[in-house]
Amino acid sequence: MKAKDGGRPPAGRRLARRVTGAVLWGTLSVLIACEGKAMAEDVSPALVRAMAPTGTLRAAINYGNIVLAQKGADGEPAGISADLARGSDGV
Repeated sequence: MKAKDGGRPPAGRRLARRVTGAVLWGTLSVLIACEGKAMAEDVSPALVRAMAPTGTLRAAINYGNIVLAQKGADGEPAGISADLARGSDGV
C-alpha cells in the first residue's frame, strides 16, 4: 500500500513487511535445515525445489537490525539471523 502522496508506504507497514518476511524465511530455513527426519518429511518436495532449486538454500543477512544481526569480532555474521542461515543446532 503506497502512501497517499505516491511515496513509500508508512514506516509501520514497511516494518511489518520486513518482520513478516524474516519470520517466514527463518521458519522455512529452520524446517529445511532441520536434521530431524520426522520434521524433514513434513516439508513437501515441491516446496524444497521451489525454495532451493539447486539443492542449496541461500540466505541474505540484513544488518539493519542490530538485535537480529551483527558482524562478529572476526567480521563473520553473528546473531539469530546468522544462526538461522547456518542452520544452527541452537535454534
